[in-house]
Amino acid sequence: MASSNSTYDLPDEHQSSVVREGDIEDAFIEKLRSLKYTVRPDIHDRASLERNFREKFEALNRVSLTDSEFQRLLDEIITPDVFTAAKTLRAINSFTRDDGTPLNYTLVNIKDWCKNSFEVVNQLRINTDYSHHRYDVLLLINGVPVVQIELKTLGTSPRRAMEQIVEYKNDPGNGYTKTLLCFLQLFIVSNRDRTFYFANNNARHFAFNADERYLPVYEFADEDNKKITHLDPFAERFLKKCDLGKTISRYMVLIASEQKLMIMRPYQVYAVQHMVKCIEDDNGNGYIWHTTGSGKTLTSFKASTLLKENDSIHKCVFVVDRKDLDRQTREEFNRFQEGCVEENTNTAALVRRLLSEDYADKVIVTTIQKLGLALDENSKRNKLRTKNGQATYKEQLEALKDKRIVFIFDECHRSQFGENHKAIKEFFPRAQLFGFTGTPIFEANATFQKIEDNAASMRTTADLFQKQLHAYTITHAIEDGNVLRFHVDYFKVAGASSSQVKEPREQDAPATWEYFNPSTEIDVRTGGDLPHWEQGSVWYFITIRLADSLPRSVVEELREERECWKQRHDLNHLTREELAEYHRLFSDRYEALLNEGSGSCVLRDPQITQIVEGALRHFEGQRYLLDEYVIMPNHVHVLVKPLNGHRLADITHSWKSFTANQINRRFGKTGQLWQHESYDHIVRHGKAMEEIRRYIRKNPKLPGATSSQDKATREQDAPATVPKKAVIEAILAKHDAANPASASPNSKTPEIGR
Repeated sequence: MASSNSTYDLPDEHQSSVVREGDIEDAFIEKLRSLKYTVRPDIHDRASLERNFREKFEALNRVSLTDSEFQRLLDEIITPDVFTAAKTLRAINSFTRDDGTPLNYTLVNIKDWCKNSFEVVNQLRINTDYSHHRYDVLLLINGVPVVQIELKTLGTSPRRAMEQIVEYKNDPGNGYTKTLLCFLQLFIVSNRDRTFYFANNNARHFAFNADERYLPVYEFADEDNKKITHLDPFAERFLKKCDLGKTISRYMVLIASEQKLMIMRPYQVYAVQHMVKCIEDDNGNGYIWHTTGSGKTLTSFKASTLLKENDSIHKCVFVVDRKDLDRQTREEFNRFQEGCVEENTNTAALVRRLLSEDYADKVIVTTIQKLGLALDENSKRNKLRTKNGQATYKEQLEALKDKRIVFIFDECHRSQFGENHKAIKEFFPRAQLFGFTGTPIFEANATFQKIEDNAASMRTTADLFQKQLHAYTITHAIEDGNVLRFHVDYFKVAGASSSQVKEPREQDAPATWEYFNPSTEIDVRTGGDLPHWEQGSVWYFITIRLADSLPRSVVEELREERECWKQRHDLNHLTREELAEYHRLFSDRYEALLNEGSGSCVLRDPQITQIVEGALRHFEGQRYLLDEYVIMPNHVHVLVKPLNGHRLADITHSWKSFTANQINRRFGKTGQLWQHESYDHIVRHGKAMEEIRRYIRKNPKLPGATSSQDKATREQDAPATVPKKAVIEAILAKHDAANPASASPNSKTPEIGR
């Protein structure tokens, strides 16, 4: 379970170090003893750890192994691959004994994790060929180490404990790869007052670096999202034996496609628990209010998989309201668990799978339209089947009327304000309906009227789904740092009317939404220095720069000067001359700084340029569309449009990861090549697109630059209709968003042409 993605922004503590680390450790062990853990002071090294595991293994599997068999078992199960170890921990495995007979075994009681033995070990020393490490506290389930707790004294930031864990994992031949510690699932770090936790992973998903900040770190919270940071209450809530067993077995997800362990956040766990309990008690319907970007797909996936284990439920049907979401959700479910959901190519396939008794068909993802067509006797397909003497889809589904079916609706306010909701409830009287929404409809904001006879009433989310089961609102998400705070500025040039600004933008917005769509939800990604807005398949202007291309001190100096300038001017009534001065002083200077060619400028090398250009073009037409781009000596500008199903973050990560490996290999170096975060800007409209193209085309005039113009002849330049400074201003504004504390409270940024 996890909550706010703290991502290393852990402030150092300044309290007096009056309590020793040993005292904190002793008190913590006593707390675990009070939670009915068995304290094992006799387990202090690798040999005693393995002896204890052998005893537990043989008792659980009712077998007595010879010494050679046990050593061979250890050789088979101990692996440096965290993902493989995690699968072994949760699975029924096979082993061939010395006499050739097979032994099917589990490492823990996977049917009921609460019935395992729970033990605590402290100051365990593990010596391998190349490393000698000591671990503060380990929690064992059936003799298998699954949780490591590293403690620091008051006054020492928990981040030091995180760094220590990563240092241990980076040592060659460390205990995490050579011993039973390979089965560790969770790490917990604390200085008693602040406690954080995170999942174990292979190196590619487990980098703790002050610049790159890959490692997701979480704080625990109660149902109201109140943080539980002190070590004692954290232990009481998170480390109870049964709760810990459920966290590892139920609320961690193994993503096979990425070979990655993921732990659910507390609010996701609470939502799943409320849904499962509501179903177990057969207690009507309900809805989950989780804000946009909070991971509703993962929550619904986990709810679906847990319901799959419930024998009293015939089907779990996840319903979306668009065909592209059908595919997207199916792909996400299969990302979490390979092959768990098949495609419903048409209504007939949906009906077939609803009627199927195959366990693989117990969880179904479909659209509200397919479901509605199946239940509508007047649909063209049903009329055609009647004409041909075939049973209609609705007649075929009659067999399910008395079955318990769970329907989970994604974005329920979009998909359920219509006749389909009524049809589903009437046809499946024993069904339970659950809705996920980031924007529930209450009486105060209801606009849809339900009219019966002469009376009219508003339709709210509660009207449809009876009760709210759990809420994680935008306020909670902002507190956790999962989404950005809202700050809206309106800017009008002196002498211009609002209609003069508004009308061209409305005319520029095409019906297909190639560009920014103001009526569509925005996915705001955070976790590093900069916010990133994503809106699916639209055009983005991306700037990727080398790590040494622009000293941070120079950027900060420029930002401070901008703040001083803005404080001296009335931003609500800037003249055109003042706007021109603003862009000359700041936008042009930033552009000049980038183009000065600071740093190593390795992209000037034609062979390096070829590597970068090859990466940009490799998946063109498959994962994204490319427009203009330019490769400068120390940065790259790209106009790119992700195709459906592909995220901008994944595309840019692929570019940077591949090119960094290739370029570092060429120079025989290691370490960071690119600035971790890219600058991305959603293109607002067609005129802005043309201006960005013009800006990109201008860059190749500088020495050492290569662009898309070298490969193809583009159409004639369009006239400039949007100030080109807006391109650079979009980048500069990100610096303000990344440093809100240092910006003026009334700070505003001119947004002309953005």
